[in-house]
Amino acid sequence: MLAERRTIEEKEKNLKEAEKEAVNDIDAANELLSDGTTKLANSISSSAVDQHGVKVASLMIETAKVNLEKAKTKLASVRAKQRILSVKNKQLFERTLPGLPSKKRNAPTQSKISRKKKKTH
Repeated sequence: MLAERRTIEEKEKNLKEAEKEAVNDIDAANELLSDGTTKLANSISSSAVDQHGVKVASLMIETAKVNLEKAKTKLASVRAKQRILSVKNKQLFERTLPGLPSKKRNAPTQSKISRKKKKTH
C-alpha cells in the first residue's frame, strides 16, 4: 500500500503542475485577447483605418480564442483526473484504516431520523 500511496502522491504532483500550466495558458490567452482587442480598437479609431493593423488584431483575437478553448479543455481534464485521484486516495485511506467509521456510515439517514421520531411520539 505504501507503493500505491507514493504513486498517488506522484500523480497528484504531476496534476498540480499540469493545472498550473493550464492556468498560465489561460492567462496568456486572455492577455493576447486583450492585446488584440486594443490593437483592433486602435487600428479602427485612427483617421485612416489601418488595414494591416486590423488583420493582425483579428489574427491575435482568433489565436487567443483557440488557445483559450484548448487551455480550458486541458484544465477541465486535469480537474476531472484530480477528482478521480481524490476518490482513489480516499479509498486507499479507508482500506489502510478499516476500523475507522466513514462519515457516510455514521450520518443519520432519513429512515433513521423517522424511526427516532416515531419512538419519541
